[in-house]
Amino acid sequence: MTRELHAVVVVLALALSTGARADGPPAPPGADTAPSAAPVTDGDVVARSRTPVQALTEHFVGSTSRAVRFDWRRSPVMVGVTAGEVVEKNNFSAQRYGLLGRKAFSDLILEVGVQLYLSDDTPSSELLALTPYRQAGRPAHLELDVNVGYAIAEGVVTPLAAFMPPAEVALVALGGVRYLGYWQTFPDRPIQDIGLSLASPQLSQIELERLDNDAPEAMAIDAARLHALVGLGVDTYLQPGLWASPRAMLAVPVLVPVTNTSLGFFWELTLVMGWAF
Repeated sequence: MTRELHAVVVVLALALSTGARADGPPAPPGADTAPSAAPVTDGDVVARSRTPVQALTEHFVGSTSRAVRFDWRRSPVMVGVTAGEVVEKNNFSAQRYGLLGRKAFSDLILEVGVQLYLSDDTPSSELLALTPYRQAGRPAHLELDVNVGYAIAEGVVTPLAAFMPPAEVALVALGGVRYLGYWQTFPDRPIQDIGLSLASPQLSQIELERLDNDAPEAMAIDAARLHALVGLGVDTYLQPGLWASPRAMLAVPVLVPVTNTSLGFFWELTLVMGWAF
């Protein structure tokens, strides 16, 4: 009997101990019995910030379905229109307008351009015309440019404006030769005489005399028919082929021994805009 009583006491003690652990101590009067919120961990923050792969795919499928990098090296030909201002060392105003074609051969770019050069008086040159002094300059003429370019740096950039697509930008070093043609000197001259004059790096005496009649009064006609230029251009390409190239070119008087130019160094600023096929 004593053994059975001892077993019953042990069972009751175990039952009371289990109930106490499950229920816990009684809450004091007025205490909030709602369960407390679990602490926020770093894993929870990362989980809330995750975007499902399906959502990312749906969001970027439109932009990833086409290339954002324009490969200008594979373009068969690029054409454009040009406009710019010439900053010569005189008091005359000068602008250039024309057409440009270019073709890439691996890292090299070959350019051929034809421009109309316009020159006119300014208030300063009109005052200079009242004196015996004259400044070297060039009246209106046509120009033929042959340039070679090399991309010295390039990459893909993202414009600040959200509506513009990514663009391919290349910094291009340029160098070339310019040939000047004065149509005003052609009338009433034999063909062979015109041909010999065009083959010379300098203007002939008859060409200088004819140009002097149409040039601004304060202008002394520069005798050079050729100029060498070097400079830099920033080529920007947008899909599917729009491109623009602001550039600064410097005329360097390396051909002085054969051209007898009086202008020396002078700058010109040009903007080229066109299409790459």
